[in-house]
Amino acid sequence: MTPLWDTLDPFEPNTKALMENHVLTWTAHPDANPFDILRTKIYLLMREHNWTRLAITSPDKSCGKPTMACNLAVGFTRQHELKSILLEFDLRRPGVARCLGMEPKHDIAALVQGEVSAEAQMQRLRDNVALSAALSSVPDPTRLLLADKTAKLLDTLQSDFQPDVMIFDLPPMLCTDDARATLRNVDCALIIAAAEQTRMGQLDLCEREVA
Repeated sequence: MTPLWDTLDPFEPNTKALMENHVLTWTAHPDANPFDILRTKIYLLMREHNWTRLAITSPDKSCGKPTMACNLAVGFTRQHELKSILLEFDLRRPGVARCLGMEPKHDIAALVQGEVSAEAQMQRLRDNVALSAALSSVPDPTRLLLADKTAKLLDTLQSDFQPDVMIFDLPPMLCTDDARATLRNVDCALIIAAAEQTRMGQLDLCEREVA
């Protein structure tokens, strides 16, 4: 593990708050099993294709993206030999900090714009997962997400921290163009649908957009 990981402020979550926000993967127990199975399938598929960057998106709002992203990231903390980074790129409706009970010192927007360093902005969960969350919404996030500076930042994070998996919590695909601005910088995507809410036509359109 690179020395930079030791410079990140450790974050100790409130396990009761995690459970209340449906983040169930802090420990191995039956409720965590579906997320653990998905985590392992994702990791094996990504390793097979030599992929590192996973986007999580959905067709519409309220499909549970932050919950899924947080469960995967927290689940990776129990894989001690793997290093992961969770980046909150849903800058209009951020939810990662709320799900995890975090209070970041700096916003991820400040990191993206080069105002603070990764060491100052990110926090470390256990020894092997770095978290970069938003403090508040950004009025025009596409401007940030499309910038060449953002792509260079992601390359720098990957080079400096050498993560096995980078998880991006992206905005919904069919609400704005924010997710499209980031998809060019990732290797693969997981699309989350809401039971009895997401229509098949929405899911099909989202799959085509991602492809």
